Order: sequence, then C-alpha cells, then structure tokens
Amino acid sequence: MNHPLDAPLLPPSLDIRLAELQAGAPGDPIFVRISFFDLEKGELPTFEALSYVWGSVDKEKTIECHDTRRQIRITASLHAALNRVRYPGQPRYIWADAICINQENLAEKSHHVAFMDRVYAKATKVLVCMGGDESGEASDVVTLLNEHASRMGVKSLQDMPLLASNDPVLDDARWRSLAKLTRDDWFKRAWVVQEVGKAREARVLWGNAEFSYRSLMQLGRWIDRCAPLLTQRFGAYLLPIHTDWERWMPDWRASVDHDYTLIDFFSYAKGLGCRDPRDNVYSLLGHPLARTAANKPLLMPNYEAPVGEVLIELSSYMLRTLGLKTLSSVEHDNSTILEYLPSWITRWDMDLTWRSLGYYPDFYYRASGPEPEDPSTLWKPTFSTSAPSVLAVQAAYLDTIDAVFPFPLLDKQGTESSDRWKDILWFWDLGTAEEVASSAPRLVNILVAIHRHLTARLCPAQLPDALSLTLCAGLHNYLEVEASSGSLETHRADFQAFWQLIEGSAYSELPSSGGDAEACWAEVNLACKGRCFFTTSKGYCGLGPLITQPDDICYVFNSARVPFVVRAMESGKSRMIGEAYVHGFMHGELLDQSGNAVQWNRLDLY
Repeated sequence: MNHPLDAPLLPPSLDIRLAELQAGAPGDPIFVRISFFDLEKGELPTFEALSYVWGSVDKEKTIECHDTRRQIRITASLHAALNRVRYPGQPRYIWADAICINQENLAEKSHHVAFMDRVYAKATKVLVCMGGDESGEASDVVTLLNEHASRMGVKSLQDMPLLASNDPVLDDARWRSLAKLTRDDWFKRAWVVQEVGKAREARVLWGNAEFSYRSLMQLGRWIDRCAPLLTQRFGAYLLPIHTDWERWMPDWRASVDHDYTLIDFFSYAKGLGCRDPRDNVYSLLGHPLARTAANKPLLMPNYEAPVGEVLIELSSYMLRTLGLKTLSSVEHDNSTILEYLPSWITRWDMDLTWRSLGYYPDFYYRASGPEPEDPSTLWKPTFSTSAPSVLAVQAAYLDTIDAVFPFPLLDKQGTESSDRWKDILWFWDLGTAEEVASSAPRLVNILVAIHRHLTARLCPAQLPDALSLTLCAGLHNYLEVEASSGSLETHRADFQAFWQLIEGSAYSELPSSGGDAEACWAEVNLACKGRCFFTTSKGYCGLGPLITQPDDICYVFNSARVPFVVRAMESGKSRMIGEAYVHGFMHGELLDQSGNAVQWNRLDLY
C-alpha cells in the first residue's frame, strides 16, 4: 500500500493531506500522522494552517510519521514551528505546505497551488510562526498593540493627524522592538501574503507571545499614514502589500481606501522572496483580482513552464486589459536589460524603487493629457501578429538625456552597495535628515554635484524649485506640491532647511526659516530610492530608472500617465528602461491646445 506521501494528488480531485501533529513536550521528537481528506465535502476535521519561512535547506531536521515510522525531512524553521504549536496533551491537525504537498511532484505541486488559497480559507486559524524571542521584545509589541487599539477607538485612521516631529510618541523605545519584528524574513516571503490574506483569523506567534495579525496591520497602516518618522528613526515599517492587502475576501474593497487594480496588487508584492521566480506570480493567484468570473486563476500554475513564458503571459494580459500604466511596473538592472526576454515585461521579483509613479490611482500625473471619462476609449498598445514579443506603442519624442546622476545604493551604515538590485536593502534605512547629512557623504556629494550641474544651466530663480520638486517627484504626502500656494510654500521652507543641512548654504529665493528638513528628506527618500537624477539636452530635469544612461530617450506614450525612458540598442531595436518624472511635463505640456501630441509615431519595443 502506498504511503500517503507517495500517492499523487492530481486533478480533478480536491483531496488534500493533513498532518495530525502528536502531543509532546518541547524538545521531544516530533511525530505526525498523514491522512487524506476531501477539501469540499464537509468531512474535514478542524485544522489550522501554518505560515512560516522555509529557511535554509542546508539545515534540515527530521520528523517521523507516527504509524509507519517513515522519516520526513523538513527545514529547521518548520521543525521549530511544529515544536511551538503542538499541544502537550492532545493531537492537533495542521496543514503545512512542505509536509502536505509532494514538492518533488511538479504536476501535484501545480495542481495544489491552483487551489491553495481555499486550504487557508478552510482553516480555523492561520498560525504565523515568527520564531523565538530571545531578547524579550514581543511583550513590547503586545503593549503597543493594546495602546494603539485604545487610540484607534477614538477616531478613524483617515481622521487622525500626522504626528509632529516633537510628539513624545515618536521617542518611545518600544518602537525598536516593533522594528525588529517587521524586519523578520517572514515579511519578505511571497507566499505568506496569501496565507494570511485568506485566513478567517490569523495569529502571530513570536516567542511565547501570541497576538492578532490584523491588529498588527492596523498599527502598520497608522505608522505609514500618521507617523512615518517612526520608519526613519527606528526602521519600523511594514510593506503595503501586508498593510493594504491584509484581507483577500470577496468584499476586500470595503477595507481599502483606493480603487486598486491588478497592477497595483502585483506591484505591491514585487521583490518578495521565492525560491522559484514563478511563485512571484503563482503566490498571488488566490486574490479576487487575480481570478476569473468562474473563480479560476487568471493563469493556471505550471511549474514545467519556462519562467519567461509565465512573465510574458501575465504582462500581456495586463497590457491588454489595463493599458500602458502596466509599463510603470517595469524595472531593470544592468543584466536584465541585455537578456533575451522582452524588455516590456514586468519581472515581479525585482523591486528597485519605493514609489512607482504611473499606476497609483491618486497621483496627479497626466503626461499624455486628461484621462477620458470612458476608460475604454484609451488607446491600447498592440502586439505584432508576426512577432508577439514586440509591443507597439504610440510615442511622442520629449528629449534626449545628456547627463545622469545615479543615487548610490546604500546600506544602513551609509556604505555604498553594488549595482545589482538584489543587493539593495528592502528599505533605504539612513536615519534622520541630520544623520544623512553627517554620515552619508556619498549621497551628499551626489546632491551637491547635481546642484553644480544645474547652476550652470538654470537661472537662480528657477533652480531651487526645479531641483527640489524633481527630487520629490512633485509630491508631498502623495499630493501635488504645486497644486496650492500653501503647499508649495511649505515645500520650499522644508527644502531650504534640508539643503542647509546637506550643503551648509541657503537659497535667497526661498523662506529662510521654519522648514522641516525631516519632512523633505522623507519625500526625497521615497522618490529617489532606486532611481537616478538626469538632465536632458534642452535643460529639463527628471528622475529615471537607476540604469538610465546618456543618449537614452524620453518619450510620452499615448494614454500613459508618465513619460518613459527608452534605449536604442546597437541592433537598432528599442528597449524599455522604465518610467520617469520629467519636471514641467507631467500635466500634458507636450500636447497642443487641442489635446493632441505634436506628433505620435509608432515605436516598437523589443
């Protein structure tokens, strides 16, 4: 008779394996009993699903099947999770992917991944296993969550003010404990987003402490929107893919503030870790946005398909259904731009920038003119019938780039990193504006070099606004700086304070005091991470992809919200580099009075 781990579970069956975790004391050998159950026929026992980080396969441990004494090799992190969750006096049914799916059988793995979201939805709880708490910080997080629950009982998040830089809440040392938790590898793993998103209830287990995952996400949203200085002072930061996408239920839109689309969802998850790059797509297919009307995945998982095939299929679907804002998710490093794959596809495992410009629904950018009331009238890109890997767009020439100032890739000590995207820290942790000015000389030198370059090109009255607005991509707190005189004056004062810290001199054209250098640095940090500052042959300023080079070309594409940087290769073929901010061209200034570009030309992207 086949062992339950050997019998393949294939379509059309919805059978799953569950592990009955036998009782034991901490440190005892771990025994499980593996059984089959039909996921949809109501005969499931009460079970909980584990969410954990796989960890290194070089440090494997073994558990035993209780009935056959067959040994199962698992990672040390799963072994620790099982030891944490087992009861001392009774068995407990659990589902863990490494035990309950035969990872060596690609057909079974593909089949299960297509409905794995339903497994987590059926579990009574999802147990988020964060590992040990050797230094005792978990109790700090529990008390912060309790205090935040009291704070949130007063008013809604939208009504709560931004904390001032001198608010005593910002000096609480317990935020260091929260920062330690948020830097756990669990938050950088792709599959966990689905695991907690589909959960009826998710509980975080950190050391001996247990607390609500969704309460933690509520605190993360408050930090992002009301207390961003906690990120700079302590590194307390939760990625928006967790805080803004915590619920994957059919009514998920009721819990979000924006009209998000599929491109927003996948882009928020960019860069999350997977052993297999296909999983940066497959791990997200359980969300309602990624399902068809028949509740099937937009594309069926297939671990025998080449990675490039998966990326092309999803990018092509988004371009056909969502249009050119899809291209704002494209990022490259110096290696990928030379690869055989089309340059216009999105690599969902690459995450260079902190703030993408062209698909976020609330940003003001309209480089190709106002959006029509009927979105179906937007011009759509086309694919060549003879060469499906070629994307044809309508492009208007803006200018050619002549000078580039890449921002250094820095670690939290201010040490310059390499130019490979994987070497960038998951956030730019350089501390406060004052700390940056004193301990990140490479970044300071880049800013001073940009200033000198612009001094030779712009008149003194133009320079401070052109420099400061470009460095923050024209935004403050997600809104357009130039939209009101009050906002612009505040921005100018903040930049004056920041520049005096950086360069030691002041602008006579700007307010001389009262600005908040910290607020300016927060916006510069958001806009510039993973990008470069550039100028064009006609003297325009912009922010572009990190790998932008002189002689790259800025275009405005018909129906796109932001300009793009394109490179003409030696072969004569054009390759997409990525989106850009070009100061003075974000409101459709390249169009004539009738709303048409001076000239739209076909541009083929390879």
